Amino acid sequence: MSQLWTLSLEEQFYMVIGVAILVAVTRRWVKALVVAMVALALAAQWGRATGHYGPFMIAMQRPDALLLGSVLAILNAHWGEFDARARTTLKWIASVSLAVGALTMFASAHPLQRIGLPYWEGYPELFESYTADVAGAGGRTLETYTPSASEPGAVYFIQFGHTIVIWAALPFVLGMARVKDWGMNRFLQWRPFMYMGRLSYSLYIWHGIGIMVAFALIPDATGLPQLLVRSAMVWIISFALAIPVYRYVELRFQRIKLSYSAEKTAVDVSTGKEVDVATGESVEDPPG
Repeated sequence: MSQLWTLSLEEQFYMVIGVAILVAVTRRWVKALVVAMVALALAAQWGRATGHYGPFMIAMQRPDALLLGSVLAILNAHWGEFDARARTTLKWIASVSLAVGALTMFASAHPLQRIGLPYWEGYPELFESYTADVAGAGGRTLETYTPSASEPGAVYFIQFGHTIVIWAALPFVLGMARVKDWGMNRFLQWRPFMYMGRLSYSLYIWHGIGIMVAFALIPDATGLPQLLVRSAMVWIISFALAIPVYRYVELRFQRIKLSYSAEKTAVDVSTGKEVDVATGESVEDPPG
């Protein structure tokens, strides 16, 4: 369950950035806030690229993704309607960005290396020194670690890949919001994808157990058939754990949350439809 550390980052984001945006809107400091968030994001990205990760590995926690996402939301709120030419341009930029982001992520996927496809190591070989416990005697700080000490000339995903994926995600997200007829929008509206989207939080929480079980049962997957079987096991176990938790725990709390919404309408996560908070009825369906 080590992935739960990301939830602490979410909570920090809601407390710090949420309050900052509220104050900035009230005092008309939105432009200054945007500049500050971009500057902090670029500083984090520069730190990762040069091996200066800051206190508590803050640059490794990718706060720049949350900062730049907030900036995009603010800019999008201030932009008017896009004309046909702008939507077409955005669609192509978003498509290229999606391809770049996907290739960047898959370039450091170990299965590609095992079947002989192009691969770039994402992490240093001496990973223990990279994440050493600096509180213990002789512990190495991140500032003393140099990537070249492990594999000279390597381009690590943690140094550059995170940054590439973050910047690639921005036009992709904007395209999803602004170009409704984009093929990727229609593709992701396929019912299984929409269901997986609603299930994604539970999958994220429980998929680690699926990985542990699958790797315990098939510890040495040297060939493609073994890799495929192990991957299928991860998916099956993850869904088997996530679906009942989603259905009997998460949805119940989501419905309770819906009743406390400050808005007149909100999205019911069990159906994906916008509903009237007072009545619980869909506002998308015609009367009667």
